[in-house]
Amino acid sequence: MAHEEWRDVVGYEGYYQVSNLGRVRSLDRLIRGPKGMRRIRGKVLKIRVLPNGYSYIGLNKEHRSVHGYVHRLVAQA
Repeated sequence: MAHEEWRDVVGYEGYYQVSNLGRVRSLDRLIRGPKGMRRIRGKVLKIRVLPNGYSYIGLNKEHRSVHGYVHRLVAQA
């Protein structure tokens, strides 16, 4: 299997990374919640496939959600 290399998603540095194999993962981070600081553990995210065959993923940052095509995230990284 090919070596997997992870790079930050442009505009979401410190939140998400994308690999050269097309996988997307979130990173460990601390967020402020109603009861104080809370730790979020990173994980590999589930990628959805549209009827036209393109893979896309939803990314969240500071209470804003954006959907993006995985192949574009890989190309930008």
